[in-house]
Amino acid sequence: MRKLRWCQKPAPPAATEVYVHENPWNAIGVGAGIGLLLGWIMGRR
Repeated sequence: MRKLRWCQKPAPPAATEVYVHENPWNAIGVGAGIGLLLGWIMGRR
């Protein structure tokens, strides 16, 4: 059976996927830092 093009999920960028798999704690730290920064900025309003 053929899948329709609009039903397919886009593939994640290969470089990002490789980096996250090789350095999971760095990726978690960056995500947490961005979340804290956005929370601090939004909390000041």
